[in-house]
Amino acid sequence: MSVRSSIERVAGGARANVLSVSFTGIELGRDLDALLAKETRGYALHRIDPLGDLTAASGYVSLPEMARGYAERAAGLAPIAVVGYCTAATLALALAEELAAVGDRAPLVVLLDPLRPTPASVAQSFDDRRRAFGRTEPPAADVDCHGDPGTALGAMTSQLAIDATAFAADNDMDAEDADAITTELVARYRAWLGFLLATAHHTPAGDAVTVRCLMSQDREIPAGLVDPLSVRRLALPAEQLPGADAVRELVFEMIEAEASHV
Repeated sequence: MSVRSSIERVAGGARANVLSVSFTGIELGRDLDALLAKETRGYALHRIDPLGDLTAASGYVSLPEMARGYAERAAGLAPIAVVGYCTAATLALALAEELAAVGDRAPLVVLLDPLRPTPASVAQSFDDRRRAFGRTEPPAADVDCHGDPGTALGAMTSQLAIDATAFAADNDMDAEDADAITTELVARYRAWLGFLLATAHHTPAGDAVTVRCLMSQDREIPAGLVDPLSVRRLALPAEQLPGADAVRELVFEMIEAEASHV
């Protein structure tokens, strides 16, 4: 399935390009891109928000397909680094690997509190969104997040549409508000769950790029995603990490060190 691959420039700069892969409106914490854009040390910062692109898609998109699409769009930028936050970490790695395969050099990957979803955590996220609609009864059809991800996403989307319709009726919503719930919100939930499924069903190669990782004091290192030797622990709780000026400084120090070797 084709999917839009949008890259937005959020800060200008005369030096090399940096890509940031993150989300707004779903995860806790301040917008990481706003933090990075405050002072880029002359680097141009470009934002990738896969959630926004997947909201416009009509079905399941695998992580390799996402990574290839963004790599094609970013090829002319020749980014020196790709920054990935939380559940965007796996896509950041896959994107950097795609860029390394087609470019002259591999971009540095900087991961912030990386988190790797599992089929079980995707199922929990689905349940959380159903509860947001006030539903606690079992879904109308079985949802197997361990099986085919496209089938699972279709089943979850159908159930969320049923739940949203019931929620709108239970709350006597007018037509405009009901439409916003049953179409716009369900589409965003579908995009989020589809991204989690794609990430949970992807195994990163991880050996084609250099990875640096900053982690808060209370996050566990995700197995199979990050080499513990690449991790630097910070004396910050998880909710403060994406908004801390000290984190921005460390990110660009890592990028500066990478640039000195180019």
